[in-house]
Amino acid sequence: MNPHTVTLTIDSLAPLGDGVAHLEGRPIFVPGNFPGDVIEARVTRRAGALRGEVVRWLEQSPQRAPVDCPHFLKCGGCPWMALSLAAQQAAKETFFRRIFPDAAPLVASPSSLGYRRRATMKLVRGRLGFVERAGHGVTPIERCALLVPELNERLARPAPKLPKGTAELSLLASEEGAVGDSSAPKAMRLGAFQGVTLYGRADLFAQANRGANLALQALVARFATNSGRGFERTLELYAGAGNFTFALPGAVTAVELTQPSLELARRSAAEAGRTNVRFVAGDALKVADSLAREGQRFELLMLDPPRAGAKGIGRLARALEAQRVIYVSCDLATLARDAAELGANGFEVLHAQPVDQFPQTPHLESVVVFERAPGRA
Repeated sequence: MNPHTVTLTIDSLAPLGDGVAHLEGRPIFVPGNFPGDVIEARVTRRAGALRGEVVRWLEQSPQRAPVDCPHFLKCGGCPWMALSLAAQQAAKETFFRRIFPDAAPLVASPSSLGYRRRATMKLVRGRLGFVERAGHGVTPIERCALLVPELNERLARPAPKLPKGTAELSLLASEEGAVGDSSAPKAMRLGAFQGVTLYGRADLFAQANRGANLALQALVARFATNSGRGFERTLELYAGAGNFTFALPGAVTAVELTQPSLELARRSAAEAGRTNVRFVAGDALKVADSLAREGQRFELLMLDPPRAGAKGIGRLARALEAQRVIYVSCDLATLARDAAELGANGFEVLHAQPVDQFPQTPHLESVVVFERAPGRA
């Protein structure tokens, strides 16, 4: 063995996807490795953590799965593709239950490959690609196993000319299979929910996995209407283009910062004749604070924030006198922080549901429902 290397046995997975080994009691994070791998590795320190770089594999994990992707060793898009789907799902449930011990079982994605209808790609030398695992370069991609067929067909054609200084392009596949891109964004049908046609644009956020998104929408609809008496006033924060808006009951105030997203949501409402929704443009938390200061009250509070979460949501939920909070999250760390704050402000977890929105990666989506604890004013 090289005198500058050590033998490591991977014993667990970190929430961000790396394998974890231990040396003299200290954790060492090794990307691309899974429990059961035994490796010879060089150990370095980066950003305050010990990192392992594989020199060679001595034993391979029984949880490994075959990979049919020529880009896997370089591309950073799907770091868990070499991990069996059962092991991926078990790890995600474990991560989620560390925060919510009584969580429901993970809802699996209908497809583990070919599910992404949306992707943001880097442009390099006239070709589209994804950022490499090391984070320094871009791997040109001719075909991606995670993308729906329509997006792969688009990748096979030359990339469009982009404005000077623009180095990335977002692609989005519509319900009918048309592909739009962010260089010339246009409204496209993304499906329908509760009889309302939903629209998206390639330059705006949209849930990437349509099948898993249907599960998210169904969960939100279920917990927005099963209170026993119904909710008459609902406040939705981070409403986007209306992905959950039309599943919400009563008089709905939907808040969204991005004007093009609001325009799409208004179009959906107008076409469906839905007059129960009032759309408000603005920063979600600032608008919620203003509404609370005005004395407005909402029985149901629904939010789907970005990865940064919604710091301060516990105080706002209490000020708005919400009886129930439905929180859709794509980031476990900020969800844990915000759940703790809701708990400190008198809300208890009614239901916690992880959803495997992103197979082949460590990421997951979740829906957590909070109720105001009895006797808490």
